[in-house]
Amino acid sequence: MTDQERSATVKLLAAVLKGYPSSKADAQTIAVYVSAFEFYGFTFQQVRAGIMKAMRTSKFFPTVAEICEAAEKMEEHAAGTGKPSAWEAWEEALRFAKERSPYDSRPFKWSCPEVETAVKRFGRMSLWELESKNEGTARAQFRDLYNRVLQDKKDKAVMDMIGRKLGAQYAGLIETTVGKMDMLGEARRDG
Repeated sequence: MTDQERSATVKLLAAVLKGYPSSKADAQTIAVYVSAFEFYGFTFQQVRAGIMKAMRTSKFFPTVAEICEAAEKMEEHAAGTGKPSAWEAWEEALRFAKERSPYDSRPFKWSCPEVETAVKRFGRMSLWELESKNEGTARAQFRDLYNRVLQDKKDKAVMDMIGRKLGAQYAGLIETTVGKMDMLGEARRDG
């Protein structure tokens, strides 16, 4: 963020805070928010879009996480890169099962890799063998799988970005964790 964007973000957050009179957020809170947005690489425009989206549904002053998530969704929407909903992914999985037989090895055109991954985890044979009386349960199981795939991908992207930004500090964290795990393993063997 440039100095101008940082200043605009502070002013925006201070103004938004007026819309949440019961909030205990103060100047330090705003400073933490701005620092977090800057660390995660958000521009003022992204933060502004995220705040506007978050305010639409938040009864309380939105958290950094809520604003970041809203900003990412707004960006995906603007770029047309959003992922299908769980319902849309389920419909795509059913279409796959109807259009292909278990013995058809031709590639299928998935809307995104996450739907394909969820179908693989759910089990292609499970789709082909699905009985209509079990569809509600299967749909719920698939929804959970698909949402987990999306969340795992998002978590990995965030961890990779944090690792890049922290650099040597992140490498030190990994070394410390590995060292603690080694010590724990030795203690278990000795104990």
